[in-house]
Amino acid sequence: MHPLEKSWFRPKFEALLRNRFEKTIYLDADLVVIADISDVFWLLDRFDVAVAHIQNRNAKFARAFWNVPIPNAFPQINGGVMGFRKNAATTQLLEECKKALIEFDLSADQPVLRELLLESDLRIAILPPEYNLRKPSLALFSGASEPAPRILHNSDFHKKMRGLVPPSPRQVYGRFFMRHVGDLLSADKTLGRGTGSALPTTKLVKKLLKWGLSDIRGFVRKSK
Repeated sequence: MHPLEKSWFRPKFEALLRNRFEKTIYLDADLVVIADISDVFWLLDRFDVAVAHIQNRNAKFARAFWNVPIPNAFPQINGGVMGFRKNAATTQLLEECKKALIEFDLSADQPVLRELLLESDLRIAILPPEYNLRKPSLALFSGASEPAPRILHNSDFHKKMRGLVPPSPRQVYGRFFMRHVGDLLSADKTLGRGTGSALPTTKLVKKLLKWGLSDIRGFVRKSK
């Protein structure tokens, strides 16, 4: 355990700078890892950084810039799941990001990360959305041909904590969704499984409609 010297709204950059490991996967506290993500370390043998795109890219926060406008073809990355290879270039990126956040008293780090990554010469690997699933609908309407989520990322893991105890994935997403995620995990051959069979999308829609209007409303609220 390494106490941080400065308490501010994004201490992860200080923590990453003080990290002693050659390869690191940073994870936010409001997520749950439900499948193997160790292949990200394999990526870091070749790339400097491994990150996932923001998924709701038309939202106001996702379209925000820092200093200069950047085309949508290079979107923001989600800072909740990031892999770093420790070297001079990634250290410089983290130091510049930390400095900008403190110096300009910024309320968000992702626009800064976006611009600094674009201007850098870092080798960037983009993780598929299942490595940082922010929109549960991407998984809900997936069948056996789509990969299962590896990480479920939801702010409700923070908001619904009781003391220091976070809610379970079932409490956050509901039993229907988590049962379907279990089916996806069982059917995912990239996880060395592939023994189950997740429902095709058309059958999922019919089952969801039978699920009940109140449950559908609950899922819509959780998907926002």
